[in-house]
Amino acid sequence: MELVPDAQRLALMNGMLHDIDGVGAGPVQVGGTLSSEGEGLLAAGLILANPPFGTKRGGGLPSRGDFSFPTSNKQFAFLQHIYRGLKPGGRAGVVLPDNVLFEGNVGRQIRADLMDKCRLHTILRLPTGIFYAQGVETNVLVFERSWRRRRCRSWSMRWRSRRPPPEGQGAASRTAPKAGPSRNCMTKTKHLGRKLP
Repeated sequence: MELVPDAQRLALMNGMLHDIDGVGAGPVQVGGTLSSEGEGLLAAGLILANPPFGTKRGGGLPSRGDFSFPTSNKQFAFLQHIYRGLKPGGRAGVVLPDNVLFEGNVGRQIRADLMDKCRLHTILRLPTGIFYAQGVETNVLVFERSWRRRRCRSWSMRWRSRRPPPEGQGAASRTAPKAGPSRNCMTKTKHLGRKLP
């Protein structure tokens, strides 16, 4: 589903070039994913997304009734839509700003729900200014809809430019992960909510 008609036409053209057929109007319909129109979307096996996305006339709030945690924050609303819209075993990669990882209240509840429903296996921290305006730190969350929780990795591409290497380690250790047993993702990135078993 796409909110902007011009972007929908580009998506239809891309689908046609890759032999992706859809039902009725094609694989991508015009509509608001965060409105009641988005409640009937089918589950997907793969979702790649880069919120924030727009709303109708630039000011509408998310109005879906099927979200467990209603919020006016579009990034949190889209995060809920994405992890709830995955098939079992489905995978997602989502670009999100830091506030999604640190915000309390409903943000903490949504992160806990994400951890209950999915296996978050990678948090890739990017340098500022890659996807958003300069000064906004960005992360890529990669997760899979799963009934079993496992360990995950947290990579920081910011470390190289912002911090000196730990004592006794050379420049090579700044770009490659240290060998040895992996740590629990929640220990390394304590801001996501709670520790995993």
